[in-house]
Amino acid sequence: MHYQVADDEITNLVDSFDYQTVLDNGGVWFGVDDYNKLIGNIDEKEYIYKDGQIVEKPAYVPTAEEKALAKINEIMAANDEQIADIKDAMLVAVLTNDTELQSELKQEYASVIEDTNNKLQEVKAND
Repeated sequence: MHYQVADDEITNLVDSFDYQTVLDNGGVWFGVDDYNKLIGNIDEKEYIYKDGQIVEKPAYVPTAEEKALAKINEIMAANDEQIADIKDAMLVAVLTNDTELQSELKQEYASVIEDTNNKLQEVKAND
């Protein structure tokens, strides 16, 4: 720290930084214990300054939009994995001239796309 406090007056130990002006303009003075809480030097918990007090940081609650986006990303990841498997199998079917397998894979591909679209519509409907 680059200051000294004597008789409730702050003595600036760093040139060109006026602590008193910061405090006069709404800055908050923290004691060593509170400062250490805020920078994470006390325990494994996170703290914030709220309503004039140092309190434990509440758990983050995602917004409805963030939840929907996470669900969409989950659906698309599953879709991409299934489609990649179908493409790999289709390549083998084409190379071996297995028309029956090609037909089955085309149907499976259409089914995966339809299923993915239905899941995405469900997310939109619940949003």
